Amino acid sequence: MPLSSRISRSVAEQSAVAVRLDKGTRIAVAQSAGPRLAGKRGVVVGNGATMNQLRVQLDSSKHCITLHVRFLGREAES
Repeated sequence: MPLSSRISRSVAEQSAVAVRLDKGTRIAVAQSAGPRLAGKRGVVVGNGATMNQLRVQLDSSKHCITLHVRFLGREAES
């Protein structure tokens, strides 16, 4: 396995462990996702095509979208 592949895999694994967004987890979209998505809330419905993507269904939305994990955070519990 090439070194670059091992490095990117370990970075992705670290980011997934740090956030830990499993199926069914409530999420909030970060400001860095852009003005259209920023602040929206939803739920994780599954994995995306790569290990850094998640399928998310935003509240009041009929369809799921795929977002990179860097744009997602666990919703604050109230």
